[in-house]
Amino acid sequence: MSIIEGVPKVLSTLRGKRVLLVTAAAATALLTLVGAALAENYQYRFTKADEALAARIVQRAAAKGWTGGAVKPDLTPDPVRCSGFYAPRQSDLVVTGDKETDYTYKTGQELDTYAVVFQSAAMVESDFRRGSNKAAFFRCVRAKVPSLLAPGSKIVSLVQLTLPRLGTHSFAFRLVFENKGSQIAIDSVNIARGRIEVEIDQIAGHPTAKALTDMQAGDRLLASDLDAKLRALG
Repeated sequence: MSIIEGVPKVLSTLRGKRVLLVTAAAATALLTLVGAALAENYQYRFTKADEALAARIVQRAAAKGWTGGAVKPDLTPDPVRCSGFYAPRQSDLVVTGDKETDYTYKTGQELDTYAVVFQSAAMVESDFRRGSNKAAFFRCVRAKVPSLLAPGSKIVSLVQLTLPRLGTHSFAFRLVFENKGSQIAIDSVNIARGRIEVEIDQIAGHPTAKALTDMQAGDRLLASDLDAKLRALG
């Protein structure tokens, strides 16, 4: 998962879920911001210490109305990759810890958080640098994502979100797509600090203008909380 990975993760998270949330299943792989080729993927060499570290960082929802918890991370290659202009290399980077939590609110809104620990801080820097061409990333998302969503889906909007400075690197974006007259909004916030990358994905169906505003407020609160966890690690 690179710092610009939101789309592929979102498509992963949305992959296998209910239609809108079948559609939304394509959306979590989407949120992984840096897509790797089907033959391009990180090396996974988990250690007990870094698996425990990742587990400490992911969000634990305790508010009334939310259900869910820890789930098994999707380690398959990301589907969003465009030959010739957006194909970041990942196969030389080693992941030593990877955890995910997935919560659903009683209204159907979803919150997914991911924490990925790399073997070194230098690998995180390489991961971010390789996927940092936002224009190419957005171009690739627009080219590839419709084919990864439910048939008949179309992208309504794809924009970068503005957040306070977080971590060593950070990037956030919102994807809104439509299927059969229904819209799904996905916010993805990605933060890197030291050896760790974290991602926060919020997914909402049939979002109102107020819901979209509330989602961005939630982005800020959740990102600040996870960034504080990263800073506390030193």
